[in-house]
Amino acid sequence: MCEVSFTELECGCTPVSTPDVYDTDVAFCDLSNRTLRGCVENINSAVLSGNVDCKCPTRCSEQVYTYSSSGRKWPHMIYLKDVMIDDLCRRGYQKYFYLNLCERYKNNTLTENDFERMFGNFVVVNVYFEDLTYVIMKEEPLYNTVRFLSDIGGAMGLFTGASALTYFEILQVIVEIGIFFRNRRRSTVNNIN
Repeated sequence: MCEVSFTELECGCTPVSTPDVYDTDVAFCDLSNRTLRGCVENINSAVLSGNVDCKCPTRCSEQVYTYSSSGRKWPHMIYLKDVMIDDLCRRGYQKYFYLNLCERYKNNTLTENDFERMFGNFVVVNVYFEDLTYVIMKEEPLYNTVRFLSDIGGAMGLFTGASALTYFEILQVIVEIGIFFRNRRRSTVNNIN
Protein backbone atom coordinates (compact mmCIF):
# COMPACT_ATOMS: atom_id res chain seq x y z
CA MET A 1 0.00 0.00 0.00
CA CYS A 2 2.91 2.31 0.77
CA GLU A 3 4.42 1.64 -2.66
CA VAL A 4 1.07 2.33 -4.33
CA SER A 5 0.63 5.61 -2.43
CA PHE A 6 4.17 6.70 -3.22
CA THR A 7 3.72 5.80 -6.91
CA GLU A 8 0.50 7.82 -7.08
CA LEU A 9 2.24 10.76 -5.43
CA GLU A 10 5.39 10.71 -7.57
CA CYS A 11 4.16 9.36 -10.93
CA GLY A 12 0.51 10.39 -10.90
CA CYS A 13 -0.76 6.88 -11.64
CA THR A 14 -1.62 3.64 -9.86
CA PRO A 15 0.61 0.58 -10.47
CA VAL A 16 -1.02 -2.27 -12.39
CA SER A 17 -0.10 -4.70 -9.59
CA THR A 18 -2.22 -2.80 -7.03
CA PRO A 19 -4.39 -5.16 -4.90
CA ASP A 20 -8.15 -5.00 -5.39
CA VAL A 21 -8.69 -3.88 -1.79
CA TYR A 22 -6.93 -0.57 -2.50
CA ASP A 23 -9.65 1.92 -3.45
CA THR A 24 -8.40 4.69 -5.72
CA ASP A 25 -9.68 6.96 -8.46
CA VAL A 26 -6.24 7.43 -10.03
CA ALA A 27 -5.78 5.78 -13.43
CA PHE A 28 -3.47 2.80 -13.86
CA CYS A 29 0.06 3.41 -15.12
CA ASP A 30 0.50 3.04 -18.86
CA LEU A 31 3.74 1.06 -18.98
CA SER A 32 4.05 1.56 -22.73
CA ASN A 33 5.00 5.16 -21.85
CA ARG A 34 8.77 5.08 -21.16
CA THR A 35 8.64 7.97 -18.70
CA LEU A 36 5.92 6.37 -16.55
CA ARG A 37 7.58 2.95 -16.75
CA GLY A 38 10.89 4.47 -15.60
CA CYS A 39 9.16 6.30 -12.73
CA VAL A 40 7.39 3.12 -11.57
CA GLU A 41 10.63 1.09 -11.80
CA ASN A 42 12.54 3.74 -9.82
CA ILE A 43 9.93 3.72 -7.05
CA ASN A 44 9.87 -0.08 -6.99
CA SER A 45 13.66 -0.13 -6.64
CA ALA A 46 13.55 2.52 -3.92
CA VAL A 47 10.97 0.55 -1.92
CA LEU A 48 12.90 -2.73 -2.28
CA SER A 49 16.19 -1.11 -1.26
CA GLY A 50 14.57 0.56 1.78
CA ASN A 51 15.00 4.15 0.59
CA VAL A 52 11.27 4.81 0.99
CA ASP A 53 10.18 4.95 4.62
CA CYS A 54 6.78 3.27 4.74
CA LYS A 55 6.52 3.23 8.55
CA CYS A 56 4.82 -0.16 8.40
CA PRO A 57 4.31 -1.75 11.84
CA THR A 58 5.40 -5.29 12.54
CA ARG A 59 2.79 -7.84 11.54
CA CYS A 60 0.83 -9.63 14.22
CA SER A 61 0.94 -12.87 12.26
CA GLU A 62 3.40 -13.79 9.56
CA GLN A 63 4.30 -16.97 7.71
CA VAL A 64 7.80 -17.14 6.33
CA TYR A 65 8.81 -19.96 4.03
CA THR A 66 12.49 -20.40 3.36
CA TYR A 67 13.60 -22.01 0.17
CA SER A 68 16.65 -23.19 -1.57
CA SER A 69 17.01 -24.24 -5.15
CA SER A 70 19.42 -26.29 -7.12
CA GLY A 71 19.51 -27.20 -10.73
CA ARG A 72 21.21 -29.17 -13.40
CA LYS A 73 20.71 -29.83 -17.06
CA TRP A 74 18.01 -32.41 -17.65
CA PRO A 75 17.58 -34.82 -19.30
CA HIS A 76 20.96 -36.38 -19.86
CA MET A 77 21.81 -36.73 -23.56
CA ILE A 78 21.85 -40.55 -23.44
CA TYR A 79 18.51 -40.68 -21.63
CA LEU A 80 17.02 -38.20 -24.10
CA LYS A 81 18.21 -40.19 -27.12
CA ASP A 82 17.53 -43.72 -25.92
CA VAL A 83 14.45 -43.40 -23.74
CA MET A 84 12.50 -40.15 -23.88
CA ILE A 85 12.16 -39.53 -27.59
CA ASP A 86 11.30 -43.17 -28.22
CA ASP A 87 8.66 -43.14 -25.47
CA LEU A 88 7.13 -39.82 -26.57
CA CYS A 89 6.95 -40.89 -30.22
CA ARG A 90 5.37 -44.21 -29.20
CA ARG A 91 2.71 -42.39 -27.16
CA GLY A 92 1.73 -40.19 -30.08
CA TYR A 93 3.12 -36.81 -29.08
CA GLN A 94 4.48 -36.11 -32.59
CA LYS A 95 2.33 -33.01 -32.99
CA TYR A 96 4.18 -31.30 -30.12
CA PHE A 97 7.59 -31.72 -31.75
CA TYR A 98 9.11 -29.71 -34.57
CA LEU A 99 10.44 -30.73 -37.99
CA ASN A 100 8.97 -34.24 -38.04
CA LEU A 101 11.13 -35.26 -35.12
CA CYS A 102 9.63 -38.74 -34.68
CA GLU A 103 10.08 -39.62 -38.35
CA ARG A 104 13.66 -38.39 -38.26
CA TYR A 105 14.23 -40.33 -35.02
CA LYS A 106 12.96 -43.57 -36.62
CA ASN A 107 15.19 -42.97 -39.65
CA ASN A 108 18.11 -42.17 -37.31
CA THR A 109 18.76 -38.80 -38.99
CA LEU A 110 18.68 -36.55 -35.90
CA THR A 111 21.73 -34.34 -35.36
CA GLU A 112 23.35 -33.15 -32.14
CA ASN A 113 21.88 -29.72 -32.81
CA ASP A 114 18.38 -31.23 -32.73
CA PHE A 115 19.06 -32.81 -29.35
CA GLU A 116 20.46 -29.55 -27.99
CA ARG A 117 17.27 -27.73 -29.03
CA MET A 118 15.16 -30.33 -27.20
CA PHE A 119 16.85 -29.62 -23.86
CA GLY A 120 14.83 -26.40 -23.61
CA ASN A 121 11.53 -28.26 -23.94
CA PHE A 122 11.78 -30.44 -20.85
CA VAL A 123 11.72 -29.57 -17.21
CA VAL A 124 11.43 -31.53 -13.99
CA VAL A 125 10.50 -29.77 -10.79
CA ASN A 126 10.79 -31.48 -7.42
CA VAL A 127 9.43 -29.57 -4.44
CA TYR A 128 10.54 -30.65 -0.99
CA PHE A 129 9.96 -29.20 2.43
CA GLU A 130 13.24 -27.83 3.68
CA ASP A 131 12.26 -28.21 7.29
CA LEU A 132 9.29 -30.03 8.78
CA THR A 133 9.31 -28.04 12.02
CA TYR A 134 7.84 -24.64 12.70
CA VAL A 135 8.42 -21.96 15.29
CA ILE A 136 5.64 -20.01 16.96
CA MET A 137 6.75 -16.74 18.49
CA LYS A 138 4.28 -15.14 20.87
CA GLU A 139 4.50 -11.78 22.51
CA GLU A 140 2.89 -11.69 25.93
CA PRO A 141 2.75 -8.98 28.59
CA LEU A 142 5.27 -9.42 31.38
CA TYR A 143 2.73 -8.66 34.10
CA ASN A 144 -0.72 -10.01 33.25
CA THR A 145 -3.98 -10.03 35.24
CA VAL A 146 -3.50 -13.50 36.73
CA ARG A 147 -0.03 -12.64 38.00
CA PHE A 148 -1.29 -9.35 39.43
CA LEU A 149 -4.11 -11.05 41.34
CA SER A 150 -1.69 -13.73 42.54
CA ASP A 151 0.67 -11.10 43.91
CA ILE A 152 -2.18 -9.28 45.67
CA GLY A 153 -3.35 -12.56 47.21
CA GLY A 154 0.19 -13.35 48.36
CA ALA A 155 0.61 -9.93 49.92
CA MET A 156 -2.79 -10.18 51.64
CA GLY A 157 -1.88 -13.61 52.92
CA LEU A 158 1.40 -12.27 54.27
CA PHE A 159 -0.28 -9.34 56.01
CA THR A 160 -3.13 -11.48 57.33
CA GLY A 161 -0.66 -14.05 58.60
CA ALA A 162 1.50 -11.37 60.15
CA SER A 163 -1.48 -9.69 61.79
CA ALA A 164 -2.85 -12.99 63.15
CA LEU A 165 0.59 -13.76 64.53
CA THR A 166 0.74 -10.28 66.02
CA TYR A 167 -2.65 -10.78 67.70
CA PHE A 168 -1.43 -13.99 69.29
CA GLU A 169 1.80 -12.32 70.40
CA ILE A 170 -0.10 -9.39 71.96
CA LEU A 171 -2.43 -11.84 73.69
CA GLN A 172 0.61 -13.77 74.96
CA VAL A 173 2.23 -10.57 76.26
CA ILE A 174 -1.00 -9.60 78.07
CA VAL A 175 -1.25 -13.06 79.63
CA GLU A 176 2.42 -12.97 80.68
CA ILE A 177 2.02 -9.47 82.19
CA GLY A 178 -1.06 -10.71 84.03
CA ILE A 179 0.82 -13.72 85.34
CA PHE A 180 3.77 -11.51 86.30
CA PHE A 181 1.57 -9.12 88.31
CA ARG A 182 -0.34 -11.97 89.90
CA ASN A 183 2.88 -13.70 90.96
CA ARG A 184 4.26 -10.42 92.26
CA ARG A 185 1.14 -9.76 94.21
CA ARG A 186 1.23 -13.23 95.72
CA SER A 187 4.82 -12.81 96.67
CA THR A 188 4.01 -9.44 98.26
CA VAL A 189 1.09 -10.94 100.19
CA ASN A 190 3.28 -13.88 101.28
CA ASN A 191 6.01 -11.51 102.44
CA ILE A 192 3.59 -9.47 104.51
CA ASN A 193 2.27 -12.52 106.24
